[in-house]
Amino acid sequence: MENSGSKKRLFSQIAERFIVTSEGTSSKSRNGKEERLFSCAIDQFSGCLYTQRGPKCDIGNFIRHFRSVHPTEALEHHLFRDGDQPPEKVARTSKISVHLSKAEVLEACLKLVTKHNLPLACFGWEGMRMILSPLSDALGLEFDQVNVKFQVEAASREMKRGIMNEVRGKLVSLKIDSASRRSRHVLGVNIQYETSGQIVIRTIGVVEARQSQPAMILKEKIIDILKEFGITTDQIFTVTTDNGSNMIAAVKELQEDIESVTNSNNDEIFIEDAADEHCQCIVDSVVEEFRGQVEIIRCCVHTLQLAVTEVIEKNYHFIKEITTIIKDSRKTEYQFYFNKHEAQHPPLWCFTRWSGRYKMMKVVTKQEKFFRGLAEEFSELTFREDQWIFMHDFVNAFRHIHKLIKDMQRRHLGLSDFYILWIGAMVQVEQSKESNLFSGPLLKALNERLKNLMENEVVQAAIYLDPRLNFLGSHIFSASEKVHVQRYICKLLKKMQNLKPTSYSDKNLTTTMEIKTEKLLSVDDYITNRLASDSLMFGESATPFEVQLRQLDIEARQPSSYDVWSHWVARKSTYPELHEVAMVVLGTPSSQVSVERSFSALALYLSDIRMDLDTQTMENILMVKLNVDMLSKVKKILFSNV
Repeated sequence: MENSGSKKRLFSQIAERFIVTSEGTSSKSRNGKEERLFSCAIDQFSGCLYTQRGPKCDIGNFIRHFRSVHPTEALEHHLFRDGDQPPEKVARTSKISVHLSKAEVLEACLKLVTKHNLPLACFGWEGMRMILSPLSDALGLEFDQVNVKFQVEAASREMKRGIMNEVRGKLVSLKIDSASRRSRHVLGVNIQYETSGQIVIRTIGVVEARQSQPAMILKEKIIDILKEFGITTDQIFTVTTDNGSNMIAAVKELQEDIESVTNSNNDEIFIEDAADEHCQCIVDSVVEEFRGQVEIIRCCVHTLQLAVTEVIEKNYHFIKEITTIIKDSRKTEYQFYFNKHEAQHPPLWCFTRWSGRYKMMKVVTKQEKFFRGLAEEFSELTFREDQWIFMHDFVNAFRHIHKLIKDMQRRHLGLSDFYILWIGAMVQVEQSKESNLFSGPLLKALNERLKNLMENEVVQAAIYLDPRLNFLGSHIFSASEKVHVQRYICKLLKKMQNLKPTSYSDKNLTTTMEIKTEKLLSVDDYITNRLASDSLMFGESATPFEVQLRQLDIEARQPSSYDVWSHWVARKSTYPELHEVAMVVLGTPSSQVSVERSFSALALYLSDIRMDLDTQTMENILMVKLNVDMLSKVKKILFSNV
C-alpha cells in the first residue's frame, strides 16, 4: 500500500508540471469560495481545451485525461503504471464526399501543365501524390506523368484537327510574334481569321531563330508549320508587321543624346526592358520574304508611335533636363520628404516606349504643388518655368494619343476601326493647336503617317465596306480611287472562290470585273447604277455582286460608335458574297499587339523547364496553352471514353 501511495504521489507531482493555473481568472462561487481555472498543458501543439474550475484542481482527473487523450506524452513523462501500455488510438479522420468524374480530374491535370505552367514531373511530387492517390484509387485511373503527357498529346492533336477544319478554304492573316532570352530567339506563328461570326487568333507553332539562319530558311519553316494545318500560301491574305526595327532606329539619336543621363551615379533609369533589336530585325526580315506574295500590313500602333517619336525627338534636350531632375529626386536623401507627403515617384522610362515619358510627366504635373514645395526645400530639384510649361503641354497634347493606343490594344481592332479612332485623336489634338507647342507638329506627323497607311489596298477596302466612312455623299475616295477599290474587292472575291473546295452552283454568283453575265436588271438595280455613275461605268452589264458593291456608295451614314462587324454579320443571308469579303477584310488585324498569353508562352519555350522536355512534348504543351479556349470544345472528344 505504501508503494502504491508513493506511486500516486509521484504521478501527482509529475502531472502538476503540466497543469496551468490561469492568472487573473479567480472568482467567487455562490458559496463564497474562491474558484480558479486549471488547463491542460502537456501538449502545447494539440490545442487541447480541457479545463477544470474550482477551489483546487482534481489531479486524478487530469492524470486520466493525460492517459486517454495524450497517451504518447503521458507515456513519455512516465504517467503510466509499470506494465501498462497506452490504449491503441484509432485515428479518426473526417470523411468528405466529392463528386468528381475521371474527365474532370484529367482536365484539371491537363490545365496544371498547359495553363498554369507546372512541369509534368509535378505528378510525382509527394504533395501531389497525397492529393491524387485517393482519387486514383476511387476512380480506377492513374494520374501520373505518363498519362497526363498522353492527354496533352491527344489535346494538341484534336486542337490541330479543329483548326484545320476552321481554316479549310479560308483566307487567313498571318502574325509573327517574337520573344528572346539569353541570346535565343523564337518566333510564334499566329493566324487570325473569322469563324461563326467571331474573330479568332490561333498560335499554331514556334520557330527558333538562330543567328546564322537567313530569313528565307525561317520563312520556309513558317510555311511548313502552315502546311501542317492544311494552309497553303494562297490562303495567306496578309502578314502584319510591327515596324519594330524602324522604331528602334527612330530613337537611336535620342538614345545617344540621353545616355549621359542614364550612365551617371550607377542608377538605372529604365524599369522596362528595351526592345530586342536583333530579334525584331529577324521578324522584319521574315515578313519581307513574303512581300509580293501577300499583302503587308504595317502595325497601326507602331506607326502611331513612330509619328509620336518623330515629334518627341525634336525636344530631347527638355526631356533630358527633366529626366535628370526626376532621377536625382529618387536618391535616398530625398526619400523622407516623399514619405512625409505620401507623394508618388514619377516612373522611369524606356527609349522605345514613348508612353514612359508621358507617364513620367503626367505624375509630375499632377503633383505640381508637391514638386514646387520639394524645390523650396532642395533647390537642386527645381524645375524652371519653361520646363513646367513644356510638361503641361506635353501631357495635354499626348494624352489623346495615349488613350488612342490603349483603345488600339484591344484583342481585335479592324482597319476601319483604327482609322476612326485615329481621326478622333487628330480632332482632339487640333482643338489645342493654337495654345500647345506640340499640337501643330503632332497633327502634321499624324496626318502624314495616316496618308501612308491609306495607300494600302486592304485598308482602302476596309474603309469602303464601312458605312461610317463610305456613304451617300462621302468624299473619302475620288472617283478613280473608288473604281480601284471596287476592282480590288472583286479580285479578292475571285481569290476566295478559288479556295473553296467546290464552286457555287449558281453561275451568276461567280464574278469578276473582267467576266460579265447577261441578266435582266431590276428597277432598283438600274437606279443604283445611275446614282453610282462616278463608280463603275454603266456601259456594260454588271453582275449581282458588282451591283451590291456599288450600292454601298448610296447607303446612309452610320455614327462612329456603330458596330460595323455586327452590321456585316447580319447581312450574311442578304449579301452573302459581300458578307464573306467583309469578314476577311474587316477581320484583318490592324496591329501586331498580341494576346498577352502568347508572349508568356514563348518565354516558357526558352525557359529552363524546356530543357527537360523533348521537342514534340514542348510543342504539344504550347499548342494547348496558346489555344486553351479550344479545350472546352475538344474535351468532349478527349474524355468520351474515360
